[in-house]
Order: sequence, then structure tokens, then C-alpha cells
Amino acid sequence: MKSVRTFLLAGLAAMSWVMPAMAQTSASGPSAPAAATAMSQAPILTASQRTTIARDLIAKWQSAAAKRPGGDGPRWARILAKAVGTADAANVLKATTVRSVEELHDALIGADPEVAQPQPSTATIGNGTVSPQFLGSTTADLVYTPLPNGRCRIADSRVINSPLVGTRSLSIEEMANYTSQGGNGTYSSGPGSANCGINYLTTAYAVSVTLLSPGGAGGFKVFQYGQPYQTGSSVWMNAGTSGASADLIVRNCRACSAELGIYSAASVHYIIDVIGYYMPPQATALGCLSTAENSTSLAAGDVGHVDAPYCPSGYAETATQCRAGTWNATFSLFTSGRCAALNGNPTLAAAIYASRRCCRVPGR
Repeated sequence: MKSVRTFLLAGLAAMSWVMPAMAQTSASGPSAPAAATAMSQAPILTASQRTTIARDLIAKWQSAAAKRPGGDGPRWARILAKAVGTADAANVLKATTVRSVEELHDALIGADPEVAQPQPSTATIGNGTVSPQFLGSTTADLVYTPLPNGRCRIADSRVINSPLVGTRSLSIEEMANYTSQGGNGTYSSGPGSANCGINYLTTAYAVSVTLLSPGGAGGFKVFQYGQPYQTGSSVWMNAGTSGASADLIVRNCRACSAELGIYSAASVHYIIDVIGYYMPPQATALGCLSTAENSTSLAAGDVGHVDAPYCPSGYAETATQCRAGTWNATFSLFTSGRCAALNGNPTLAAAIYASRRCCRVPGR
């Protein structure tokens, strides 16, 4: 197991070393663009390699996951194996070098464990309780994803004839179905589907709560499993009045035997639907293009340069691309859109060409 991981990491490291060298040495030859494209491809993991890595990570971290508040080692292992099987290959490789269970989760969902998360600014907005968020933060910079088929009914106490008084746990991930909780999946009146398209190792859930037949007045709380129920958000109810409802955002208890907890001081029936989830944004490839080429002719034995066209508005230059019409040309400079070369041919002129590689973050 260790040898496979070592091999994968060594290969990734080798790629990162070779790519700059290729950019330097191939710039003087016509095949430079094709070589650069081949070397810039993202790492690929086979199903067998992912299985081996998952087994290695489980062996290393399962006992630590089980010791967390509310931890459930076997359930965590099943969730982790599925996350490794579907995560971006680069994220899976990062997960093999982490130092804690939390870093392992963050690596698999796209947060770089090697980069310290920015600390909240002392500056505040409005009432003093809101701080600016930071791009890349695994707790503040989160993206909401609605479920692909609408709300997912994970619990209905009427179906299992079990009104709540006190506390109860609810599971969302790694569930073949939700019948033990009274839920029926995607459709409120149909069989639904396992997990309803919910991702693994989510940061938080958006849930819709409806209360029916309350036996008293008070608050119905939904909270992160493993935490005190007092930390949860409340839906207020009055005795004999059905229909109290609210949409809440609740943090997920990753590596636990359940994701959410619910609490009520008075007997009440509840319906709980997941309508979406929050996670760090997925890594998205840059939108890139190459400009047209400018060229100039160098006399035999002469030196000179050519400047590439500028990037279009909204794009930033990421590389200067130089090429020559002869193998005898030696480039001494290729930066900021300028290519400078020596024509080493003692008898013939040679053309040199320059273009820019321009990229931007995708979006409107």
C-alpha cells in the first residue's frame, strides 16, 4: 500500500519538476506547444489505485476518527472510501500527506491542507457580528448546491409513529434509504433515491423543518451531531398549533455516527427535508487562450526580438510562447510577451514568433 502511494507522489513531484524544464528547453523548437500541452495534464488515478489509497488512509486514520466526539470508525471508513473514489485525483494525492482527520476531509473536498486558512479580520460590518469572508476558506468561503431533484425527505416522525421529546440523531450520508427515520428520499410521495445526490463530507446542510401536533410550547432545535443541543437553531412552536416551519443551515458532523441532532422539550411530530448543502467550491479549470503570433526575421548570425500581441481585456498573461522557424535559433529571453533570440545559422535568415497564453477565472 505504501509503495503505491510513494510511487504516485513521486510521479506527481517529477511532473512538477519536468514542466518548467520543458518550457525552457523546447521553446526553441517547433514542437514546444504540443510538448507543453502533454506535460500539463492533470494526474489520473485508476480505480485500483484509488482503492489502495482508500485502504491506506482508513488504516492510518480510522482509530483517530472513532475517537472524535460522536465518532463512528466503520461508518466513517465507508464514507471515506466513497469520497476517495469520486474526488479529484489531485485532491486524493494531497490527502495522502495530511496530518489530521480534519485535514484529510479538507484535502478530499478541495481545500489545500498545506495552506493555512486566513484568520478573520478585526474589521467588522454592520452590527459588529459579521466579518469579511476569505477566498479558499473551508469554513467561510462555501458554495451552496441545491439537490438535483429537489428536496430530500430524510425524516418524518409520523411514518414511524414516534413523536420527539428529548434528543435524537439523524443520519444523512451513507444511507441506503431513510425508512428507519420515516424518510423516503427525493420525492415526498415516492420511493426517492439513496442519498438524493448529497455529496460526502459536506460542510453544512440546508434543511427545511415542519412541526406538527406539538404537545407544548417551546423550541425545536436542529444542531450538529456531537455538539450540545443548545448550539442549534430553533423553530418555535405553540401547543396545539401545527405547521410551524423554518429553513435552517446546520453544520455537518463529519466522521460521526450521524450528521445532525434534533431536540424538543415537548412532544411533537416533525418532517425534515434536506434541500441543499454547502462545501468549498470545486476546483475549476481556468479559461485560457493563445493570442495570434507576431513575427520578425533575423539575418544570419543576427540577434533580435519580437513582442507578442496583448491579452484580451479580462485575461491575464500566464506564459510567453516563443518559437522559431529553424533549430539553429537560440532564445535568450521569453518573458512578459517578448521573445529574444540569436540566429545561429551562418548563412540563412530565420523567423522567430511570439504569442501569449492568456487565462481568466471562468464566469460572466
